[in-house]
Amino acid sequence: MAERISYQFGGFCLDRDKRTLSCNGELRPLRPTAFELLLALIENNGKTVAKSDLIKRVWQSTFADDRNFHVTLHAVRQALGDSVQTPEFILREPSGYRFVAEVAVRRFAEAESKSPGRSSNHLAFILCASAIYASLYATAVLLEVAYQFNRFGAVALKIAPLAFAWIMIAAVASLFADRTLTLRGSLSGVIIPGFAFLIAAALLCAVLTRFLPDAPITEAVFQSYPARAAYLKDVSLFLLLAFIFLILPFHFISTMEREIGRGRCGLVLDVLEGRKPGTMPRGTIYPRFWALAVALATLGAVWLIATAHLLENLKPGSYMNLFVELVYLRGILYFGLGLTCIAWYHRTLTAVKRQCLAKA
Repeated sequence: MAERISYQFGGFCLDRDKRTLSCNGELRPLRPTAFELLLALIENNGKTVAKSDLIKRVWQSTFADDRNFHVTLHAVRQALGDSVQTPEFILREPSGYRFVAEVAVRRFAEAESKSPGRSSNHLAFILCASAIYASLYATAVLLEVAYQFNRFGAVALKIAPLAFAWIMIAAVASLFADRTLTLRGSLSGVIIPGFAFLIAAALLCAVLTRFLPDAPITEAVFQSYPARAAYLKDVSLFLLLAFIFLILPFHFISTMEREIGRGRCGLVLDVLEGRKPGTMPRGTIYPRFWALAVALATLGAVWLIATAHLLENLKPGSYMNLFVELVYLRGILYFGLGLTCIAWYHRTLTAVKRQCLAKA
């Protein structure tokens, strides 16, 4: 059972979970920032709260100057019918603001509703996306030595599974850490998962420099990269893919679920429907679904052109077919990861929005 809380004062009732303010049963509409400001004052009933602390809580990531604050405070006073000269509810003091009305707190139990947006920890998605992402690194090990597979193939077959395991573990751990910290209120944004993905890839590349030759392996009409440089180029593309299609959407969903857990469904709906982009929590970027789809389609077109150019200019060799097959496998994994991420993102965004509307 979940506990719901409402605050009653001077004929008013503020429902923390439904995000509503009513007076004798009549709703008094409040914008999300105004509601949060009033809630902050009521929760500190009888205590003076500094203006800077109120701004930090209400606006979080956005810059709020004195005008923003006083406009919002004025909206709260209007909803309460309060006056600056003869305050009945909000008293201004030299060190801040104090809610002075007597407040009665009402607590009652409510059956928890199961929702895919909040109850799920997205384990299946984390494991699937991480496995595809790790497979890219393993495939690239084989690809960059494929033209001389007779010399490097035996060692590559031993190293590829280790590369897969390392990246898989690092990706799963990074995503779980990001989700856990975000739900606990961390405002670090995508810095932690982004940095973790980067460090994991850098350590793998450092180890593989002892195996990958510092000379061109792939034979083509044009000058090809040395195997080490080619693998590094592959990794840079993998990291770009992961950041755009995996890290950004996953962190955004975790942030929205955190706000739902705090009862801020109004803020979540404002963000998702683009009504008030300025209410975005700090460290969060809202990747639009259509933008991700366009980005993936653009990458697909670029990959097709670049791959066609590469295959047309390959020199015949004993392991040319193996190289071509690995190139196509890498492409399937590359866009498989993108499609998996945006499909999950679209489904989860819909679930989050449905959950907010149900609570509104």
